[in-house]
Amino acid sequence: MERIEYFKLQAKNLLRDFKTQFVDEENDGIYDYKPRFFDVNEIVLSFDVDEDEPFTLMNAQHIIARLAGFQKWTELIKASEAALEIGKLLLDNRDETGGIMTNIAPSVIVEDWENYYQDFLMSNGLETVNDETKLDVFKQGFLGRGVSEEDCIHNKTRGNAQRTQRKKLTKEYYLKNNPFGGSSWDTHVECLHCGERYLFNNAEVDELGLIVCPTEDCDGSMIDMMPV
Repeated sequence: MERIEYFKLQAKNLLRDFKTQFVDEENDGIYDYKPRFFDVNEIVLSFDVDEDEPFTLMNAQHIIARLAGFQKWTELIKASEAALEIGKLLLDNRDETGGIMTNIAPSVIVEDWENYYQDFLMSNGLETVNDETKLDVFKQGFLGRGVSEEDCIHNKTRGNAQRTQRKKLTKEYYLKNNPFGGSSWDTHVECLHCGERYLFNNAEVDELGLIVCPTEDCDGSMIDMMPV
């Protein structure tokens, strides 16, 4: 399925869920739902949906765009493949960090990612980066630190059970998958996760393709490896 078709399907699923609306006579006659895909009651509160008005596909598309980190649907459909991949990860994992949404932020994970990205730009003296680099920052940094890997990759386990799947980082892989520019290959670094110091070229590649700290039981990613 093309990525844009995925978002269209999610909007249709949300619309289907809204169409299950019924009046709960046993609970003061309020509206309730029998959804299959989304927590409709939570979305009603989060996006201030008027339940007395018809809920349209356009309404559903707008909410899906917000849950994927976009301001509106037209922004989503014009986005690059890299930006859409970030949006899909945010949407797929919206409930994995508590499932709380507010009128201010579309979901906890979207707000966490926006904060993480702004901190990344500030700490590196950047105003912005292209979408491909932003996706690398999302995968190499945010998935490994801002949100737990278990939450964002469908609860896959890490640590000792999968450590045998790690492999030594090669320079070729590093140069191809370095999102930050420049070269740290022969640099002494300190992992902000575990505090260990080592030559960067001793780093490893985990089962998800992320460049990670080689220290036992540490999942620090590239963004945690600060030059000494």
